[in-house]
Amino acid sequence: MLFQSGHVERKYIEVPHGASWVEGTMNTSSFDTTRRFFVDAVQICPLHRPLTWRSVMTFSSPAAKSFAFKVVGGQTLELVIAQFWSSGIESQETPSVDLKVMFHGVKVNQEEIVLDGSEAPVRINAEALLASKRLAPLAILNKIRIPYRPTDAKISALTTDRDKLPSGKQILALTLTVLDFAYFLRRSYRSRGEASWRLFEAEPCSGLP
Repeated sequence: MLFQSGHVERKYIEVPHGASWVEGTMNTSSFDTTRRFFVDAVQICPLHRPLTWRSVMTFSSPAAKSFAFKVVGGQTLELVIAQFWSSGIESQETPSVDLKVMFHGVKVNQEEIVLDGSEAPVRINAEALLASKRLAPLAILNKIRIPYRPTDAKISALTTDRDKLPSGKQILALTLTVLDFAYFLRRSYRSRGEASWRLFEAEPCSGLP
């Protein structure tokens, strides 16, 4: 691919099933001044937030640089490479870019691993669908979760007309009451305001009939 100042090259790539990340290599040549390229990748996934990745790569001389980012198998990837409009305007040379991409994939049966002290060790199954991979597992414990059981639970129907499903069924509200947070607040370095702690439901509830 040949790049004039401000030129944009857009490629659409079908990501193979089983891929979880992609490695790309940009090999540049045929220029005599520093060049800057903007690399942007977007992948649209139904019912999920789009996966985006972007980077700025500067080449002071012809060379090869690599990058890697996460992808979802089976979804189209848009990869855009553009040379900055101010890059190379003082030179008559037109840089050439050779782009190579290689997909890799390791599928794990659990996206989030939680160790529960009251249960047996957690088994993790990993498989590579595209090619053989050598794995070097590494575990880092960086979060702790302390469950709090509500002292009271009430289900009530919401009152206004806007709180109805398209079918006409009323939406119900589940109100949970948790009273004692003294243990947590004694260990919080902030004040006892609402910003001191956060309580959320680990598993979202499904819609009630």
